[in-house]
Amino acid sequence: MTDADREIELKFACRPEDLAAVLASSPAGDDESRELISVYFDTADLALQKAGASLRVREHEGRRVQTLKRGEGLVREEYEAPIEGLAPDPELGPLPSLAPKGAELRPVFNVRVSRRQRSFRYHDAEIELAFDQGEVSGGDQRAPICEVELELKSGPPSALFRLARELSAAAPLHLTFESKAARGHALVSGESGAGPRHSEAVTLSKGLTVAQAFEAVAGHALAQIAVNAASLRAAPGPEAVHQLRVGARRLRSALATFRPGLEDEGLEAVKEELKWLSHACDQVRNLDVFADETLRAAEAGGEPPPGVEALRKAIEIARRRAWARAAKTVASDRFRALMIDTTEWVETGPW
Repeated sequence: MTDADREIELKFACRPEDLAAVLASSPAGDDESRELISVYFDTADLALQKAGASLRVREHEGRRVQTLKRGEGLVREEYEAPIEGLAPDPELGPLPSLAPKGAELRPVFNVRVSRRQRSFRYHDAEIELAFDQGEVSGGDQRAPICEVELELKSGPPSALFRLARELSAAAPLHLTFESKAARGHALVSGESGAGPRHSEAVTLSKGLTVAQAFEAVAGHALAQIAVNAASLRAAPGPEAVHQLRVGARRLRSALATFRPGLEDEGLEAVKEELKWLSHACDQVRNLDVFADETLRAAEAGGEPPPGVEALRKAIEIARRRAWARAAKTVASDRFRALMIDTTEWVETGPW
């Protein structure tokens, strides 16, 4: 993969009303507004999705561009080419090695967005900022999209994170690891929404270095933290808290497992912030376990002990308050900084 085939990008979920603050806080540059229509393709058995790749044909002002993306994290492979028809070219980039020969590439879902885009120079880097608002649709299912993307065109990745911190201070931007392709596949499979997300097994390819293996494991844990934090902000509840803590615990375990290769001045800071996040959710998790296990067992008996009903009411009030505090934690400036700082350290740290 050459530099021309790489995409280096950060993505943030945001609210439509925060666009003005984000644009006002970003450097001046050339602005452009576009209406983009993208059709995402895959085989009948979703071979591309299973291979960690996405394939789209995007139309703008009568011109079509086919894009294949592969990979996770800050840096992904990206292959683009103009095409004439509506159907994708099966020979683009590594596509022949990802889809079985002769397999039909068929539309799976669509993405329509209004994009406000700005390009500028910032601390020796060329950066493209895009604000996308629209929806992903598949069949009769639809889900809104509202996000800010920061793409590094040239220069040091540190500039991308520096800008992310500045913009996040101006508006509540929440780092997300879900691509539009991932959201589309979740929508058509019935798994979309802001519900809690469980951890997934990390598949490590043969030949990875220790550093690449750590980045893959840590990236999955960060993604789990991010998606469950979003769920907790949208609808506070016990499962979102539990899965958020699982993600934090997975990342802390990765730090311990890979510690011999991670020794630098940034390691302890990352560990301290993850410890803060876990402790911030300790009380609510203790209440949830007590209510769902200990108290429920007492209620299930033939004749519950005296005071159990009153205790249940008190516990439920305490749980709702604790959920609200946990939701406030993952909406805080400190949590948003934790996600940006930890992602930068994992992806570009001196370790």
